[in-house]
Amino acid sequence: SKMLGWDMCLKGGIGSYSITLDNGVQIGAIAAVNAAGDIVNPKTGTHISKPFDRKNKTFDTYVDSLLNLSIPSDNKDQNIRENTTLGIIATNLCLDKSQTNKLAERGQDGFAMSIQPCHMPGDGDVVFSISTWESKQNVDRPTLTSIYALAPIVMSEAIIRGATLASSLGGIPSSSEIKLSKD
Repeated sequence: SKMLGWDMCLKGGIGSYSITLDNGVQIGAIAAVNAAGDIVNPKTGTHISKPFDRKNKTFDTYVDSLLNLSIPSDNKDQNIRENTTLGIIATNLCLDKSQTNKLAERGQDGFAMSIQPCHMPGDGDVVFSISTWESKQNVDRPTLTSIYALAPIVMSEAIIRGATLASSLGGIPSSSEIKLSKD
């Protein structure tokens, strides 16, 4: 989370997650997390990464700071051009171009589930999708529905792991090294 500036950001990292269904269909995601927004576990609502005031040893959330008017809207420490989360979502199904594009679209929903706020001006957030054509599973409506329903969950979990598995670098601490207060 870097929306409140470099002095309050926590380090992001690389995370991955995959699921194999009983029929052998696989769906997986990898995310390079360099988010401007806070990272939140959508299952619990718990913040994984949020602005940390290193001087006062306190936490805030970007949305709370906006609601409390504790930061100006023209925060000079906030360089919106330095934030991007990249994702790749893949399945072993034999998807056509349209179905593969839909998979990427559903992966974007995983960004919105776990990055708050997401898709801000200047963010380069993007998800690419891959269909490996390794599965012999019939690509029928129930199978597509399952994969599309799981795509945001898989991507969200990859983002969460990217934030929780990160290590500090260049004086920027990671969330795994700082105990977040209860939300």
